[in-house]
Amino acid sequence: MDKKHNNQVAAKLTSSDGLVAVNLTTSSPAVVIFTANFGTDFSLPMRRGLFKNHGGITLETQVAPGAERYPEFGNIILDSNLQYHERTLFGLDF
Repeated sequence: MDKKHNNQVAAKLTSSDGLVAVNLTTSSPAVVIFTANFGTDFSLPMRRGLFKNHGGITLETQVAPGAERYPEFGNIILDSNLQYHERTLFGLDF
Protein backbone atom coordinates (compact mmCIF):
# COMPACT_ATOMS: atom_id res chain seq x y z
CA MET A 1 0.00 0.00 0.00
CA ASP A 2 1.22 3.50 -0.80
CA LYS A 3 2.23 5.13 2.50
CA LYS A 4 0.91 8.48 1.26
CA HIS A 5 -2.62 7.02 1.27
CA ASN A 6 -2.44 4.90 4.39
CA ASN A 7 -5.68 5.04 6.39
CA GLN A 8 -4.44 2.93 9.29
CA VAL A 9 -4.41 4.50 12.75
CA ALA A 10 -0.81 5.47 13.61
CA ALA A 11 -1.60 6.53 17.20
CA LYS A 12 -4.59 6.25 19.50
CA LEU A 13 -5.21 8.00 22.81
CA THR A 14 -8.01 6.64 24.98
CA SER A 15 -9.47 8.27 28.08
CA SER A 16 -9.00 6.44 31.37
CA ASP A 17 -12.71 5.51 31.44
CA GLY A 18 -12.56 4.24 27.84
CA LEU A 19 -15.40 6.50 26.69
CA VAL A 20 -13.43 8.84 24.42
CA ALA A 21 -10.59 8.13 21.99
CA VAL A 22 -8.51 10.25 19.63
CA ASN A 23 -7.27 8.45 16.52
CA LEU A 24 -4.42 9.85 14.44
CA THR A 25 -3.76 8.85 10.83
CA THR A 26 -0.83 10.27 8.90
CA SER A 27 1.22 9.91 5.75
CA SER A 28 4.32 10.84 7.77
CA PRO A 29 6.71 8.00 8.60
CA ALA A 30 6.84 8.69 12.37
CA VAL A 31 4.82 10.00 15.29
CA VAL A 32 6.82 11.56 18.13
CA ILE A 33 5.09 11.73 21.51
CA PHE A 34 5.88 14.35 24.16
CA THR A 35 4.29 13.99 27.61
CA ALA A 36 5.39 17.14 29.47
CA ASN A 37 8.00 15.26 31.49
CA PHE A 38 9.22 18.23 33.56
CA GLY A 39 9.74 16.53 36.92
CA THR A 40 7.51 16.03 39.94
CA ASP A 41 8.28 19.47 41.44
CA PHE A 42 7.14 21.34 38.28
CA SER A 43 3.95 23.37 38.01
CA LEU A 44 2.91 26.30 35.86
CA PRO A 45 -0.18 28.49 36.27
CA MET A 46 -2.77 27.70 33.61
CA ARG A 47 -6.32 28.92 32.94
CA ARG A 48 -8.12 27.33 35.90
CA GLY A 49 -5.38 25.59 37.81
CA LEU A 50 -1.83 24.34 37.50
CA PHE A 51 -0.12 22.57 34.61
CA LYS A 52 1.81 19.76 36.27
CA ASN A 53 4.29 17.05 35.31
CA HIS A 54 2.78 14.91 32.54
CA GLY A 55 -0.18 17.31 32.44
CA GLY A 56 -0.38 17.27 28.64
CA ILE A 57 0.53 15.30 25.56
CA THR A 58 1.62 16.24 22.05
CA LEU A 59 1.66 14.01 18.98
CA GLU A 60 4.00 15.30 16.26
CA THR A 61 4.00 13.67 12.84
CA GLN A 62 7.36 13.91 11.08
CA VAL A 63 10.38 12.01 9.80
CA ALA A 64 11.94 10.03 12.63
CA PRO A 65 14.32 12.01 14.85
CA GLY A 66 17.93 11.21 14.01
CA ALA A 67 17.26 10.92 10.27
CA GLU A 68 20.19 13.26 9.59
CA ARG A 69 22.50 10.52 10.95
CA TYR A 70 20.61 7.37 9.96
CA PRO A 71 19.53 7.24 6.31
CA GLU A 72 17.21 4.27 6.97
CA PHE A 73 15.00 6.64 9.06
CA GLY A 74 13.98 8.59 5.94
CA ASN A 75 15.22 11.41 3.77
CA ILE A 76 15.08 14.88 5.32
CA ILE A 77 16.57 16.77 2.36
CA LEU A 78 14.12 18.74 0.24
CA ASP A 79 15.30 20.23 -3.04
CA SER A 80 14.37 23.90 -3.44
CA ASN A 81 12.27 23.22 -6.55
CA LEU A 82 10.13 20.50 -4.92
CA GLN A 83 7.00 20.75 -2.79
CA TYR A 84 6.58 18.71 0.39
CA HIS A 85 3.18 17.47 1.50
CA GLU A 86 2.11 15.22 4.34
CA ARG A 87 -1.35 14.65 5.74
CA THR A 88 -2.34 14.18 9.37
CA LEU A 89 -5.92 13.66 10.51
CA PHE A 90 -7.37 13.45 14.01
CA GLY A 91 -10.66 11.65 14.61
CA LEU A 92 -12.72 11.44 17.80
CA ASP A 93 -14.58 8.32 18.94
CA PHE A 94 -17.33 8.66 21.58
